Parts: sequence; structure tokens; C-alpha cells
Amino acid sequence: MLHRPVINASAWGGLAGLAGFALAGLACHAGQPVVAPGPGAVQSTAVSATTTRTTAIVGATVIDGTGAPPLRDATILLQGRRIRAVGPRPSLRLPVGTEVIDGRGRFVVPGFVDANVHIGGNSALANFGDATPDSAMARVAVDILRAGVTTIRDTWGRLAWLRQVRDRFRSGRPLGPRLLIAGNIVGWVADYSVKDVLRPRTSGEMAAIDSATHGSGPDLIGLDPDSLRRRIRRYLDTGVDQIKYGGTTHAALPDILFSARAQRVIVEEAHRRGLPVETHATTPEAMRAAVLAGVDMVTHAEILATATPAGDFDFLPIPDDLARLIGRRGMLCSLIPLWEHSVRDSLILTANRRKLFHAGCAVVPSTDAGTPGELTVRAIEALVTSVGLTPMEALVAATRNGARACRMLDQFGTIEPGKLADLVVLAADPLQDIKHIEQVMLVFTEGRRVESRAPATPSHQP
Repeated sequence: MLHRPVINASAWGGLAGLAGFALAGLACHAGQPVVAPGPGAVQSTAVSATTTRTTAIVGATVIDGTGAPPLRDATILLQGRRIRAVGPRPSLRLPVGTEVIDGRGRFVVPGFVDANVHIGGNSALANFGDATPDSAMARVAVDILRAGVTTIRDTWGRLAWLRQVRDRFRSGRPLGPRLLIAGNIVGWVADYSVKDVLRPRTSGEMAAIDSATHGSGPDLIGLDPDSLRRRIRRYLDTGVDQIKYGGTTHAALPDILFSARAQRVIVEEAHRRGLPVETHATTPEAMRAAVLAGVDMVTHAEILATATPAGDFDFLPIPDDLARLIGRRGMLCSLIPLWEHSVRDSLILTANRRKLFHAGCAVVPSTDAGTPGELTVRAIEALVTSVGLTPMEALVAATRNGARACRMLDQFGTIEPGKLADLVVLAADPLQDIKHIEQVMLVFTEGRRVESRAPATPSHQP
């Protein structure tokens, strides 16, 4: 299972206190409403009034992210931060005082997830922090949400800075997407010049690297398993939400950085804390070693390369047996469908994406970019137009699979009672044309509303 079994209460604002919140099955597709009952309650078509603010989207078509057929003329009832009930509109009686949003002619999908971003690489985001006016941070953050992207996974960047941005988003000041961070790529140096990851360094350089990487730099590569285990535990103590390690350097020799035993140690320690593990592995054998070590996901899995004498690299087709191995394990593969190179290389990358998908890989869209949001939406669209997924498959990839990549499918990623209310209200049917995901009317992130530039008008039920 790829679900996160334990929620860190300090990091997630007390979600552990909601652990007793029961999750009902998807009976809504059988024509019955689904209600998440409180302790000791029984399921009913009438939702009892509570002291928590309730909002209902009424009359919309719900595409719930599971791959199930759409539920038309449906109602979604939000209670605080979570989805309280989902069902056919005529069968749900709403609590008095519920704010009602007219969903007729609208389509509701779960919030989108970008599985691989680097927000520190963009000037609009890289200056986040006390030196940046809150208004500037808020504007960029809201633009990400307005595109329908409610979760972003930053898989490489400056840990101290990322923690600050993540914690500010979690506090709601400013309102921003859910940000999950990896900090450094374990085994790499802190800057982007990773091609010289193993070159000899002075003691002063190593001290600087250790400080910048919080002890997760290249000196971990040669450690014995017990020593590595201690260092990985220490890095996990820094508050990262996930681990990404260097299966290779950045498309340069050597072929594999960590031994098979070492990779298993990294995976075991992250999983011990319920955190996901992924790898940057850009050669066939390095990717195979990571898969056998038990990683949850391979980052930009379509990119395999070999270094050339000129210092560049050539892209490689993914071997059939490796694609089948990944597929048999039902692994997650984050793809960058917008990323292209020369004509020859672009053909190889597209063929690799299609091969991985047809082999059974659970595809997740990503941008590898500093500015997710609208670019994420284009990546989701490219899963259809370039890779060959159906619109429904692309929506599942961007929602349910994205939540799996976070090990948090028990918390979000599908529209089900008890889950966090991450919702995107669209003006047109994305199953008819995937480009309709650009027509965002309204976004909810954990029940908090983000108006589009053309906001929907709510009404109030007496």
C-alpha cells in the first residue's frame, strides 16, 4: 500500500484529531448518497446540522478521480475542511444555513497534483521569505491554486527556505497549495552543479556542503549500511515530507551512486516513518536497482541517458524488461510530457512514456518546473495529446495517482466523504475535451475557497 499510515499532527494542523472520522464506501455510484458519519452515528440521507460551516455544490457532475463513471446532478457537501457527503441531488437534505453554490452545468474534479516541481528555481518564488512582501507571495500562490493545482511536491531545493514557505502555506498566510518538500537530493551537492558530485573536495568545501545539505550530501555514498541508516534518520528529523535520492548523478558518470544495500536502507528508513521515496535514476541499470530496492516512484521515468565523450548525453529507449518490471510492481512514474529535446530525442522520450504507461506504470504528471500551475495543466493535457491516455485516465493520473505519490491517498486525491475538500469546479466537461480543465470557475483547498478571475456566485439556503 502506498497510503501514508500516520499523519504528523504538528505538520498538518492537528489532522490526527480527525483519525476517527469514518470513511464510507462509494455508494453514490449506486444512486445512493454517501455520508461520512460522526462517532456512533448511522448513515442517513439527511445530514445533521453542526456548528461547523457547511457549503454545498448542488447540481454538478462529479468526476471523482477514481475512474468511476461521472455522477450527474450531484451534490457535494463540505463541512469545514472536509467532504461530508456526496450523492444525487434529490436525495441529500442539507443542514439549515448551508451555503449553496449552483453547480448546474459545472463539472467537479479533485484538486490536481504536480509530482515534481522546483519552486526555488523561479524568480517569482525563489525570493519567498521575510524579505518578500506577503502580497507578492500571495499572488504567486493563488495563481497556482487558480489553475486547480492544490498540491505540489518539491523534490529538490534549499531545505531551510522550503520549510519556511511550506509552513507559511500551511498556516494560511498566504493561502497557497499544499507543499510537500524533499530538500536536497540525497547524495547530491546542494547546488545544481551535480556533474562533479564525486570530485575531490577540501575540508572547507565539505563543511559548506554538509551545512547546505543538512548532512545528506555526497559523503553518504560511501557509508556502510549502519552508518548510512543513522544519517538518513538524522535527515528525516529535519522535517522533510519525502525522500528523493540520487540513483545517478545528473546524466553523468558514475552509473550508480548507492549500492543495492544502501538503497534498501534509504527506502526502509523513509517507509518506517510513512514517507514516500523516489529516485533520480537516468540509466537503465540505476533505475532497475532503485525499483528492486522498493522505491515508490521513479522521477521523470522516461528519461534514460548515457554520457557522451563531448560531455553531453544521448537519450536511450527504456528496455522492455525494465518497463515490464515497473508495470508488474504497479509503481508510480512521474512523467514530464512537455519536456522535449531534439527531434530524435523527443521521439525516444514519447515512446518511453507510452511504453511505461502500457506496461502498467501508474502515471503521474509533473513539470520539473519552478512555476507550477498553468504549466501543470498543460502537462495533464499532454498525457492525452502526446502519451495517449484517455481524458479519464489523465484525470486519475493528476488526482488519485498524485495523492498516491504523496502517500496521502487516505487524505485527498478523490472526491469521497471524509477526505480533505480539494476540489476544482470546471465550466465544461473535461471528459469531452481535456483542454476544458483550463476553464476553472472555483477551487477549494481543504475547504477554503479560491475564486477564479470570473468567480461563481453562491446563494444561501434559508
